Amino acid sequence: SRMETPTIDPADDDLLYVVKNGDVLDNLAALFYGDPRLRWVIMRANDIRLEPNELIPGVEIRIPTFDRLRSEGLLPR
Repeated sequence: SRMETPTIDPADDDLLYVVKNGDVLDNLAALFYGDPRLRWVIMRANDIRLEPNELIPGVEIRIPTFDRLRSEGLLPR
């Protein structure tokens, strides 16, 4: 059975990132978390349902901190 993806609510220590031209979720996940497979975290935190090839430049998105993901048990062991 497929693992249910947890909800990620806003937190005070979320980083705010303004999308630039050419940004893709995989690259942002690699940049902030060192793992492109963690793109689902950014998708859930920003309620992105479908995976667009490119995010919309100029839009501000929330990036939950790696420490928070670890402390909430959202990272694979």
